[in-house]
Amino acid sequence: CLSREKYYASSEAKMADSSRRIFRASTQSNGRKRVGARFSCTALYEPSCIGTPLSRYNRLSAVSCQLTADSLGMFRHSKYRNTGTPNTHHPSPITARHGFTLIELLVVIGIIALLAAILFPVFASAKSCAKKAQCISNLRQLATACQMYADEYDGRYVPAAADMFGNNQCRWHGWRPEDGSEFIPRKGPLWQYLGRSGGLKVCPSLREYVAKDSPNNFEANGGGYGYNYAYVGGTYYKRGFSADAAAIASSASDIKNPRKTIMFTDAAIASPNVNEYSFCEPVYGVGENNTTLPFHMTPTIHFRHNGRVNVVWCDGHVTSEQMSFTMEGANIYGGSNRAAQIGWFGPEDNSLFDAE
Repeated sequence: CLSREKYYASSEAKMADSSRRIFRASTQSNGRKRVGARFSCTALYEPSCIGTPLSRYNRLSAVSCQLTADSLGMFRHSKYRNTGTPNTHHPSPITARHGFTLIELLVVIGIIALLAAILFPVFASAKSCAKKAQCISNLRQLATACQMYADEYDGRYVPAAADMFGNNQCRWHGWRPEDGSEFIPRKGPLWQYLGRSGGLKVCPSLREYVAKDSPNNFEANGGGYGYNYAYVGGTYYKRGFSADAAAIASSASDIKNPRKTIMFTDAAIASPNVNEYSFCEPVYGVGENNTTLPFHMTPTIHFRHNGRVNVVWCDGHVTSEQMSFTMEGANIYGGSNRAAQIGWFGPEDNSLFDAE
């Protein structure tokens, strides 16, 4: 029998050499396929002639198991396993991450909130610009319809309110069965020129100001647009405040400077809430022989597009104008023009309305 010291030294050397051979076998290539190895924990027994203390036996067994387990772990987390491909599905426990920390989550939430605060006003502005563009398109269609009407009626534009001094049922934008009822756009004088394009369009920004089913909508269904009734849709500047002035509109030849004469604008009236109104009132009252009366009219030009108003002129071009002045305090209907963003633009006279 071998001596106790030599036996133990020989056993430990064999176990270390066995572990190295196991690891090399786990990564050794056999052609294109990696060859694996089976691992086991083998207890070492001493010859019966050597009386090994229990503690020494346990230490030898533990060393064998530890070496074998180490080899197995090295193989499991090695770059190549049995398939011969990189082990991308089993990252090392040292570099693996599991979720976010609380601080990282708070930082992400803060960044999202900051971006929202920056981008929301941009989105609101883009939406407002889209509404303004739609309104401009609506005004161009109205101007085109008026011109088509004039082409078929001896060059005269559509009357703004032909029977205002009579039954008061007809407007440029519709007809109503009786005074005080709602106007019907399909029965208006411009419908045949607007019907193919979907009829009279409503300014998309009007809904932000006009209360739905408001009892004061005495000029409803005009799309939120006002017609220059005193100089284009009527001849009050020639005939004064009379039935003939309402029934007879100006002709295209009466407009001396179409590029600087208003045809339609965004319109509303504070009465006292913001309500639809289908006429754009001049700054001062209009008398016969093109005289200006010494009193302000109630303003109806509505600056609803971020403080600006869309205007279509008699030559068909559209501009965006900013308010110049208004009547301060309460108007004759008890509304506040300033609060409702209703007033006038340009000089404080009738020059932008005047046909002559």
